[in-house]
Amino acid sequence: MDTTSAHAASLAVAIALAAGMLTQVISHHSSIPAILLLLVTGALLGPDGLGLVNPTVLGSGLSGVVDVAVAVVLFEGGLNLNVARIAKRASPIRRLVSIGALVTGLSTAALARWLLGWDLRLCVLLGALLVVTGPTVVNPLLKRVRVDTGVATVLEAEGIFIDAIGATLAVIALEGVLSPGSAGWGPVHLVARLGVGAALGLVGGIAVVGIFRSRSLVPDRLENVTALALAVLLFTGSNAVMPESGIAAAVVAGIVVGAKKPRLWRRLHDFKEQLTVLLLGLLFVLLSADVRLSEVLDLGWAGLWVALGVVFVVRPLAVLLSTIGTELSWHQRALLAAIGPRGIIAAAVATFFATVLMEQGVEGGRELRALVFLVIVVSVASASVLSAPLASVLGLRRQGRRGWVVFGANALGRLVARLLQDSGQPVVCVDSDPVLCRKAEDAGLSVFHGNAMDDVMLARLEPTSRTGAVALSPSDADNYVFAQRFRERADQAELLVALSAGGTEITDEMLEEHGVGKFGGAQFDVSRWSGWIEAGAARLRHCVPVPDALAQREQDARRNQLVLPVARDRSDGAHPAADAGKGAPVWLLINEERKDEAVDYLSVLGLREMSRRSLPTWRGSRG
Repeated sequence: MDTTSAHAASLAVAIALAAGMLTQVISHHSSIPAILLLLVTGALLGPDGLGLVNPTVLGSGLSGVVDVAVAVVLFEGGLNLNVARIAKRASPIRRLVSIGALVTGLSTAALARWLLGWDLRLCVLLGALLVVTGPTVVNPLLKRVRVDTGVATVLEAEGIFIDAIGATLAVIALEGVLSPGSAGWGPVHLVARLGVGAALGLVGGIAVVGIFRSRSLVPDRLENVTALALAVLLFTGSNAVMPESGIAAAVVAGIVVGAKKPRLWRRLHDFKEQLTVLLLGLLFVLLSADVRLSEVLDLGWAGLWVALGVVFVVRPLAVLLSTIGTELSWHQRALLAAIGPRGIIAAAVATFFATVLMEQGVEGGRELRALVFLVIVVSVASASVLSAPLASVLGLRRQGRRGWVVFGANALGRLVARLLQDSGQPVVCVDSDPVLCRKAEDAGLSVFHGNAMDDVMLARLEPTSRTGAVALSPSDADNYVFAQRFRERADQAELLVALSAGGTEITDEMLEEHGVGKFGGAQFDVSRWSGWIEAGAARLRHCVPVPDALAQREQDARRNQLVLPVARDRSDGAHPAADAGKGAPVWLLINEERKDEAVDYLSVLGLREMSRRSLPTWRGSRG
């Protein structure tokens, strides 16, 4: 490549990169799906528009950019999958990526043959290409439209798994078109490539987990880029071992890393998510700039009817036939049928197909790519417009995050749970002790009996639908691990943990890393306070800040023996307390055995008592 060509290529990438990010900023503020705006941006900047981005100057370098981006996107997609939730919906997911894929491929091919009169080979390629759905579209959509957890789980898993299966199937179909004699080996090639990719992904994922579990092997500042390099190496290395097996390898490796949750997994996840956004913007601008408007217009009305048929006929048919006999309700199946957008994998593979077909002298490659991009536009637009109102009509739209999980059904946990519940907040307690669970049930609380750290139990607790969680078991380690695992499933949740007054190995830095606060604002003995509550030696007081008081916020040696802040008033009810300050009314436990000293200590905290309760009873008017 000469100097002029190199400069042109680097300029095209730079413009596409910047335009992609600016477009996604606009998408964020306008609520228009990013992919639609990216496709428009690519068309405006491409040869048919301003001529600032011409992907042909990249030559074979475009495929390298696509490979890196696809590796990161699929690894990040696997990282996001919740294994426990997938296990609960295994049947419909398995059927959608098998029966559903078969129905989609055959129906799409038949539709193109009927309406466009294409050569059978092109119809087969189109059907194989459009088997995939788009996790890069589905995941942002699900963040914006909070649909039923079961539907969301199926859509997320289908998008990731069908990308690996569909992209591999499409390449095998291309090989069959170019070499008809190899077509009979298609099923064998599909199983072999998926199997080799999955095996390499499993080994690679375990290796990544091992590397990140070793605290001394990789410095903190290099962890994210090391993971990125390993993901790309795994993708390309798997492709070198067996062509087109890298997609399955990247997905499986991401699932393994996400399931094992190595140290600093959350930071790794955040980094990958940001990088995915960056690469998606770049890719969509480059790929859409390479599609000529005339190619789309040449498809005519028949092309539009095919695109509409894929979205409104083929997708519902595939969902209906593949989910017969599953646990999904008719409402859930209807919502699934309405959401099947295509994304970056379909666009990337279609571009690859167009290039290969033109090189091999096979006609129809450009038309195939144009139709795939038209389907992307129609499917993304329809899913974005229909998902929210349809979910509302079907009763499958979740409300915002609300309610709390209390880990620990001891006396302190039960008191906090009752206080939150009496303020109108949904609460569920979780504990492995059957005796404590029965006491919580007797107190009128919802209880889950089992290991709070278990994946299945965490899935039942539905972290993404909760305001937050508070860990009040006597074990510092259990409290920390529970908060850590809860955070992995709910980025925005409020999390507080109880830590013992002496000898804890949980540092402030460890809590800060996962966005976790200290319950009560100080370290204290959970068992001792629970004992005092059981014995009636601790009473609940409702206190308010004293105006202009010079409160002592520093911790005092007496603090954890005298008072314990347990909840704070907010507009939507009580929330677990992280301290006794910050100006809002607060509920505190007072050590009745040292009552006079404890009451005097309230002035140290800048508080005065409003009312006294032996049991938490919430009233609309306080004071």
